[in-house]
Amino acid sequence: MKENIEIGNWINDILGVSTGGEKYLTFQVLDEYYAISILKVKEIIGMSKITKIPNLPNYIKGVINLRGEIVHLIDIREKFGIEKKEYNKFTVIIIVETSNNLVGFIVDKVLDVINIEKDKIQKVIEIEGMIGNEYLKGMIKELDELIVIIDIEKLIMG
Repeated sequence: MKENIEIGNWINDILGVSTGGEKYLTFQVLDEYYAISILKVKEIIGMSKITKIPNLPNYIKGVINLRGEIVHLIDIREKFGIEKKEYNKFTVIIIVETSNNLVGFIVDKVLDVINIEKDKIQKVIEIEGMIGNEYLKGMIKELDELIVIIDIEKLIMG
């Protein structure tokens, strides 16, 4: 019986059939890998002209007009205290839909959509003074890389 289950899982892997879990969009910031629930992602676009708005925190870069809708932009590097980098042709904006508006996250590169099973997610240990820990759902190891899973709702509200 166990062999049948293993063969079934192996066939599902080959065919790309999900046996559970949730789909996540993975992206890169510096040399770090992150993931957010694909259910929150509306679209991915290249960098656009940003309209600056005064008196906002540094990590909120301004707004863009996306087909008539105003989208606030958050630079993930600055939000997480990672060194700044000039935007280039690889820089992208992940547009996320929340309950009442659109928010764009500026990241270095979008990678892939992966399936993550809940039992594979490991808790992030709480370290005093660690920036952004409250926005993290957990982490997984995928192909010898650690991927940090972000709770996008908490990140937007925080």
